[in-house]
Amino acid sequence: MGPLNEIQQEYIEGIYQSGQQLAALISDIIDLATIEAGYLKIEVAEFDVRAAIDNVITLLNERVKLQDVADHRFRGAGNHCA
Repeated sequence: MGPLNEIQQEYIEGIYQSGQQLAALISDIIDLATIEAGYLKIEVAEFDVRAAIDNVITLLNERVKLQDVADHRFRGAGNHCA
């Protein structure tokens, strides 16, 4: 196998990011189950709300970019979406 082309690299990055998000979601579900079972206690802690919002915006912007690229490629392949 040779090096990945640009399209393949973008797909790999999207797959990797989706995998990371899925792993985080699974971890959150396990944490909730652990809390509900009484094995983990929640602590109140201060955190930087602005930084958290900025992180969410950055993640969403990346997803939108990837989706725009995927949509563009899909339409460019002879498929026409309204």
